[in-house]
Amino acid sequence: MAYRVIMAHDGIQALAVADTFQDDIHLLLTEIDLPRMSGVELARQLLRVRPGIRVLLMSGRPAENDSEFLFLAKPFDIDMLRAKVHKALNAGGNAAG
Repeated sequence: MAYRVIMAHDGIQALAVADTFQDDIHLLLTEIDLPRMSGVELARQLLRVRPGIRVLLMSGRPAENDSEFLFLAKPFDIDMLRAKVHKALNAGGNAAG
């Protein structure tokens, strides 16, 4: 399956990109530790304006994951990423796991 990727350099830019993007955004894949805004805060703000979006957070510090969102620990390989993306897109919500 192919995915269309929209990139941003930080959380503030990601919100601006999402605000102007016309199509659906199905998944937010973000680092927890971002400049200017955490990935968790980005996810929460994005969910306010795009409530159907799924969220997958990643970090090299697993202890950092105390959020309500799905989490992918770094380092990971392509199969681990594929499995978590699949789980996020097919989940009934953004429950952690």
